[in-house]
Amino acid sequence: MLHVANIGSVTAILSRDGVPKKITYTHTASDKAERERVISNGAAVSSSGQVNCVTTVTRALGFHGDVSLRHSLSQKPYCNSVPLFASDEFLIIANATFWKYLGPTEACNMCKSLLAPSLRKLIHIFTTLPNEVRRKPCPTPQLSTTTLWSLTLGTILKTAP
Repeated sequence: MLHVANIGSVTAILSRDGVPKKITYTHTASDKAERERVISNGAAVSSSGQVNCVTTVTRALGFHGDVSLRHSLSQKPYCNSVPLFASDEFLIIANATFWKYLGPTEACNMCKSLLAPSLRKLIHIFTTLPNEVRRKPCPTPQLSTTTLWSLTLGTILKTAP
């Protein structure tokens, strides 16, 4: 059994028999229930989906000092328990910036190619992944080390001896 909990825009995708399966919930103001909850707590949601013109997420950690967001954002995570099967290949955990440039299927295909038996060494994943991600045009500052580490961490956990 795999237990996951998330808040904000972090999404976990489990590759099951080559098919991406989303196992988390994205908490943003574009979700009707989340939008209504933050508005009922006194926040304003802009047309671009930003809560109080600060963030697009409706559940987050770290905004306790921001009076305008403290009572509007929730720290309650989405929790999910997923049974694991022999057909489960790996887990990808990444934030919204990563998913903006790679879809679940493309990310899973990229991981599969990187996880071929001859490519399982940690150093190879770190040196190959940034080049693969940059195949799509994107401004480098938006791809953080955290984003790349999130994807890499999920692949390492599944392939560790």
